[in-house]
Amino acid sequence: MSFKTKTIKDLKSKKGTFISKGSDILATYDQNKRAVMIEESDKIIYIPASKAYNYLNGFKKEPSITTMEKWANDGIAKTIIGTKIEPDGYDNKGMPSWFIVVGII
Repeated sequence: MSFKTKTIKDLKSKKGTFISKGSDILATYDQNKRAVMIEESDKIIYIPASKAYNYLNGFKKEPSITTMEKWANDGIAKTIIGTKIEPDGYDNKGMPSWFIVVGII
């Protein structure tokens, strides 16, 4: 599953792969790398999930520990794109809760 979005900044990987600002991309969460895989045509770049909000439209900034404690008490969490889910879950686009991303679960 993936999330269709646009880049809000130019992206360049260490290997030289370049994706320009405003590009339509598919974003998929890679659980093994704890990163967002960005695909545009035949180009692929990985971005740490905690930094995706800097480069991709629709991604959210990592919540504070206080916010995550409140979520835990309420039995609810949000994904890296802001969807409300259970703390140990993934949304319908395959995006994980912040608890999974930061390694609490």
